[in-house]
Amino acid sequence: MTMAGLPALADVCDVDLVAVALFEYGASVGLKLRRAGLLRHMQSEFICAVASAGYASQRRVEASPATAKQMPMLYVLDMCADCPDEVLVALLPVGACPGSLLRAACMRNHLATAQLLLDHGGELHQVEARRGHRRSLVDMATRGASLDGDWRLTMRLLRLGARAESVQAALFAPLRCGDVDLARELVALNVLPDAEGLAGLLCDVCAHGATTSAAFLLDEVRVPVNARSGRDGDTCTDRAIAWQCWETAEWLVASRAGAPAKPQAALAVLLD
Repeated sequence: MTMAGLPALADVCDVDLVAVALFEYGASVGLKLRRAGLLRHMQSEFICAVASAGYASQRRVEASPATAKQMPMLYVLDMCADCPDEVLVALLPVGACPGSLLRAACMRNHLATAQLLLDHGGELHQVEARRGHRRSLVDMATRGASLDGDWRLTMRLLRLGARAESVQAALFAPLRCGDVDLARELVALNVLPDAEGLAGLLCDVCAHGATTSAAFLLDEVRVPVNARSGRDGDTCTDRAIAWQCWETAEWLVASRAGAPAKPQAALAVLLD
């Protein structure tokens, strides 16, 4: 059959077979095309039914009970884009747990999907414990945001009342890149470590040469310049010298009275 004959095929069958084949892999494209007015001859119910049937056929692949339970979450983790339509049509009607899907959406930093799942009963304050570490939805979203630069989901969760388990890591992500405005917003939403965490955060920021972020912590958050990290006893000056961030180290010493807690180690780096 030639390409010229394809339009006639749709007329004969009264169905666009190419579109139906796409719907079997998900409803999102079809629903968006219909909203744009390009598929007015197809009802939303038909698009959703085709997508649900396509998803059901994929789930018939033999799997262990544990794998079968995880399949909806893996489906969300594997989505290339933020497609709440897919979740609404393919997963929630077959009994998928909104809470586990919400975790997957936060891991992928998918704002619209996460909001849909919150609206359908996903638990906002859930915490996942894995290998001795606790992660909230904010922690999961923050990791995604630090990779793609989209902080809308993190800010949305915080404004709804969710909290980070790893507060220091959440605040370090923007400070490492010198994004003080974002860090200021996070602090305003109570993303603020305790005194020991702030001392460690200042050391980590200076080890990355983020002088602007160091100034924010010193001037606005009021972290003492010579506070010592609880991990190794370093001050921020120690850390800047150890990582050879000379501009930051000079600024700390000359402008903020910073001093190394381990002068011999600092001298060894300077003479090396």
